Amino acid sequence: MFFSNVSSWVGIPFVRLVDFLENIADRPNFDTQIQEMAKEEFEVADLTKIDNFRIKNKVAAFMAAKALELQRTHQLEVLARIDEIFSKKFLRYGKILKINKDKLKDLENSFILPVFIKPGRTHFMLRTP
Repeated sequence: MFFSNVSSWVGIPFVRLVDFLENIADRPNFDTQIQEMAKEEFEVADLTKIDNFRIKNKVAAFMAAKALELQRTHQLEVLARIDEIFSKKFLRYGKILKINKDKLKDLENSFILPVFIKPGRTHFMLRTP
């Protein structure tokens, strides 16, 4: 939690980076793309007509893996153009200060604090669980 005179000493929680990226950018629907990839991979015209239980499980595992891969790719694309998204949606000024952006390596375990802080003296306190 982040407590500051900016927020009138009301705690602001940190946000997982992947959740933040999903909220600020429109997430495309990957379902049709994943189904087409599965049809090509397993050489099947209709995925609903598969009767073999083992093959159904392989197709489901393949589709789940592709969904995670496409979602990760989308998150990295959003992270790469986050300046453009922010300047269009939230800011009236073009310059954004990102502290420790080079340390964002693991999107799942990275937490951020999207907050606007006015210039001048700011006092803050961080509290961890």
